[in-house]
Amino acid sequence: LYSLNLPPGLLSSVYQNYLSCDSRMFLIDNSSRMQIKDSHIGRPSTNKRNGSTGNGHEIERMDNVSRWEELHECVAFHAKMASKCWIPTKYWLLND
Repeated sequence: LYSLNLPPGLLSSVYQNYLSCDSRMFLIDNSSRMQIKDSHIGRPSTNKRNGSTGNGHEIERMDNVSRWEELHECVAFHAKMASKCWIPTKYWLLND
């Protein structure tokens, strides 16, 4: 789990979740409403201003992204976690 490069507080939550679930299933909304730009995503900050160390533990918030972009970030995180932890995971598209 350490290879996920998560902050310690989040790492402990991910570990508890890992222990409590033996598989995961996701139903992904791929409707046209996912194009609306009213969402936010957080990415590790790479800038070193204001004394930031640039170690990946600072989060940079990006506003006005589409719901699809937000969902993409979420699914990418869970797919990465599932592969690192060997958690069987299935994904379904709502409009497929």
